[in-house]
Amino acid sequence: MFEIKDLSVKYSSKKKVFGIKGKYVNAVEGVSFDFIKGEVLGIVGESGSGKSTVSRTLLSIIKQIDKSSIVCGSVLYNGGGKSIDLLKAKGKELKQIRKKIQGVFQDPDSSMNQRLTAGKIIEEPLLNLTNLNKNEREEKIKDVLKKCGLSEDDINKYPNEFSAGQKQRICIARAIVVEPEILIADEPLSSLDISIQAQILNLFVDLKEKYNLSIIFITHDLNIVKVFCDRIIVMQNGKIVEQGITSEVLANPKDEYTKTLFTSNVTL
Repeated sequence: MFEIKDLSVKYSSKKKVFGIKGKYVNAVEGVSFDFIKGEVLGIVGESGSGKSTVSRTLLSIIKQIDKSSIVCGSVLYNGGGKSIDLLKAKGKELKQIRKKIQGVFQDPDSSMNQRLTAGKIIEEPLLNLTNLNKNEREEKIKDVLKKCGLSEDDINKYPNEFSAGQKQRICIARAIVVEPEILIADEPLSSLDISIQAQILNLFVDLKEKYNLSIIFITHDLNIVKVFCDRIIVMQNGKIVEQGITSEVLANPKDEYTKTLFTSNVTL
C-alpha cells in the first residue's frame, strides 16, 4: 500500500539561534518502510520520536500544520494499478487519494467543529470527496453511526452532548464513512479512560474486518501493540531503530534503545 523511502521532515524553529531566524529542526530523518495491504502496522517511540510527523505526512496534511516545513524523499501509494508519490500529488489526484487514506487523531474535541452536529461532522468527507446526494449521504451517516456503536438518534446531537468515548466514535465514523482503504490512527486511545480504551480498540478490530482496512496504529502502549499489530516500527529521534514482526521484536529486541524502551515501562 505504501513504500516510504528516505523520508525526511524538517520544521522551522520558532526560536532564534544566535539571533538568526530560519533554523530548522529534524523531526524525521531518512525513514524507510513498506506498509502491506491488510496488515496492522504499529509505530511506537517516546514523545518527539517522529511518529506523528510520519502519520501527518502519510495523510498529506504536513504542510497544513507547518507551511514552511521541508519534506524530502518519497511516499509511494500503490492503488488503482499505479504508484503515486503523495509528496508530489496535487489537485484532483490528491483528492482521489484522500478518499482512500483517512485519519483518526488523539483528541476528539480538537478534531471536531463544536458548532456542528454529529451528522454534519460525519458528512464533511462525503461532501468533499463524493458525489452522493442528500438522501444518500444521510443513509451513509446513519449506517456508519450504527457500525460505530452509536444510534441514529445521535445524528442531530452536538459534541458537548457526548462522552469522550462517544466523541472518538464520531471521529472514527467520519474517517470510515467514505470507505477508505487505509486508516491511520495517531494515538486514538491515549486521551480516553482505560475502560473506554478497550471498547474503542475492539471497535477498530471490528471495523478492520467489516471494511477490509489496512491500519497504521501509532501508540505509546505496548500492550495494544502486542494484541493488535502484525508488525512494529520503533522510532527514536526521528529515525527507525528497529522494525519487524511484532511477536519477534517484543520477544527478542535487537537494538539497545528498543530493549530499554520495552523494559522501562509497558506504557511508553
